[in-house]
Amino acid sequence: MGSRAFSQGKTTSSGKKYGQNSRWKYGLFWAIQFLIIVAVFSFPPVAQDPEYHNFADVRTFFMIPNMMDVTSNILYLVAGVWGAVLLIRRPSSPDKIITPGLRLMWLICFISLAMIAFGSGYYHLLPNNHTLLWDRLPMSLAFMTLLAILMAERWNEEKILCLWPVLLILGGGSVLYWYQTELSGAGDLRAYAITQFGGLLAMVMLLIMWPARYTRQGDLVWVLICYIVAKLLEFTDISVFEVSQQLISGHTLKHYISGIGAVILVYHLHRRESRRLQ
Repeated sequence: MGSRAFSQGKTTSSGKKYGQNSRWKYGLFWAIQFLIIVAVFSFPPVAQDPEYHNFADVRTFFMIPNMMDVTSNILYLVAGVWGAVLLIRRPSSPDKIITPGLRLMWLICFISLAMIAFGSGYYHLLPNNHTLLWDRLPMSLAFMTLLAILMAERWNEEKILCLWPVLLILGGGSVLYWYQTELSGAGDLRAYAITQFGGLLAMVMLLIMWPARYTRQGDLVWVLICYIVAKLLEFTDISVFEVSQQLISGHTLKHYISGIGAVILVYHLHRRESRRLQ
């Protein structure tokens, strides 16, 4: 898609259009996404490491196996329900919260967050590739919807509303593609990696390079920081468990940190205002 199609944003009281930026920004954005795809697929397929399912904290409490990893997803449910209730109870508005189109996108994002709590909890009850599918599907849908939201609040909202289903198909499709390749004995995580890490880089670029129509953008920076820290904790599961004297594992802490990011996301939507009122 051309940069002109995305750059037709709304006009502020000062006459400036949000999203109306130099073409080089759009060119750089899409060029980097293209290079990420080429770079990732230049490597051979990478299957899911079976060791990924061997978590540090496998203790059973109250007859719940792996209870700490299962129950630590509660903040996703809190954020999802809070966000959905916030949207349902408040009407759409272009000044305080969101336009009708963005309202739908936020609602799907929050529903997906709530589903992460159930999907991840189900996975951690019996960790394997089959249950991991239900962990990654809602996570991917929430992630790609948030990416679409950040685009819509900076670029042409109508165009991004049309792009949003494509992003959902790409995100969900990357998970299903990985799962099918695992079933065939030749697992391939490359497409999923592109949607996760390429999507994260896209969000960072959107926050840095384009102004948004709403205030409190610093909240979104903290959301991304929580996500990055959570990803790092995923690789220090055993180390954190040992350092904490088996009080908490890195993976459990990952759930809490990313869950805090989800709560911050809802708080952002609750407190922000349109820049046109300033």
